[in-house]
Amino acid sequence: MAYKKNVDYQALINQAVANKDYNSAAQYEQQRNDKIDSEKLSYQKTNNYTGNLDKADYSSDMNDLMNNSGSADTLQYLLNKRNEKVNTAKNLQQYSNDDVMQRAMEYIKNNQEPQFDFSKANDMNSVVDSLLNNTYDDFKGSSQYDALRQQYAKNGKLSMNDTIGQVSARTGGLASSYAAQAGNQTYNDWMDKLENAALSMYQQNRSDQKDNLSALETLYGNEYGEYSNKLSQYNTDRNYNYQKQTDDRTFDYNKSQDQLANDWTKTQWDYQLDQNTRSQLEEKAKTLAASGIFTGYKALGYNDAEIAQMKQDYLTKLYQKSKGSGVSGGSGGSGSSKVTTAYDPQAKTYKEDKIFELASKFYTKYPNVTLDSRTVDEYLAGIHMEGDQAQLFKAALEEYGAKYSDRR
Repeated sequence: MAYKKNVDYQALINQAVANKDYNSAAQYEQQRNDKIDSEKLSYQKTNNYTGNLDKADYSSDMNDLMNNSGSADTLQYLLNKRNEKVNTAKNLQQYSNDDVMQRAMEYIKNNQEPQFDFSKANDMNSVVDSLLNNTYDDFKGSSQYDALRQQYAKNGKLSMNDTIGQVSARTGGLASSYAAQAGNQTYNDWMDKLENAALSMYQQNRSDQKDNLSALETLYGNEYGEYSNKLSQYNTDRNYNYQKQTDDRTFDYNKSQDQLANDWTKTQWDYQLDQNTRSQLEEKAKTLAASGIFTGYKALGYNDAEIAQMKQDYLTKLYQKSKGSGVSGGSGGSGSSKVTTAYDPQAKTYKEDKIFELASKFYTKYPNVTLDSRTVDEYLAGIHMEGDQAQLFKAALEEYGAKYSDRR
């Protein structure tokens, strides 16, 4: 990461930490370390926040793996990466021994592949080595043989002295060459017995070692049997988990395919329904539009500007039609002329061309009237015109030139 020579990165680190901006602190720390290396500075490099550069969410990955009976080896890898991240970020120390870590360690302990480790392997190796490599000559050079030889030599000397004493007593207490010869013979007898005793001891040692080896082999077999059972169970569980994951994936896939099929069927149904509904709405909108009411187009997705334009076009056509028939704001009779309103008292409606005729006559009489004045409202109330027809009347007035008071 590039650094700048004249920047005090430690100050930037301190400021970022104070603002709890640990990502920036990690970047500054990395730049500081690069600067120390490149410039050969005497400052100590740090790794107090670099863990924040690792954006992986190991906790989530570990929980997902454990919840889905995943591999203990993979979990161990994720745990190591998580520990590495936590150990290089002071702001993450609360995760160094949290529930996720404890659960992961327990999971690894209970789910990792069993390993065979014979508890008495060193003892067995030592016994086998002794049986294969230690000869009788090696035994004679051992401390055990030396202790046996010293004991037999001591016993031989005691017997030799006793023999010399006994022989001398028979000759009046005087030592003789015969007495010495008899004593030496007694000593030599003991030393001859030494060899027999040593060979017997050597053979007994080997017999004991063979018995020990047999016991160790029995223990080995027992422990290996336990290991085999655990390994078999581990493989059974692993195969079960693998099959379960495969079945789950297959089920999820089939479910998703079913959902896609259902969604497609629903989409087709909705489309057909929308087409039918739209046809009905279009028919209704056209029917209303024929009477100068364009609100039906709102349900078809037309915006207010488009609907206003439709209304304007409609009014323009009606206006042109009324002018063609001699009805206009600038010509025709006076305000007192009798007008045939074609009012239907039962339906409480006027024919559209008569609405424009009334509007034209009214505007001729009141050319300066405003659309939101009481004059207009009272006139409409007097002739029982309301709702959309009242709006059409005002729209016609606006077409002729009348305006709202706030638009002057």
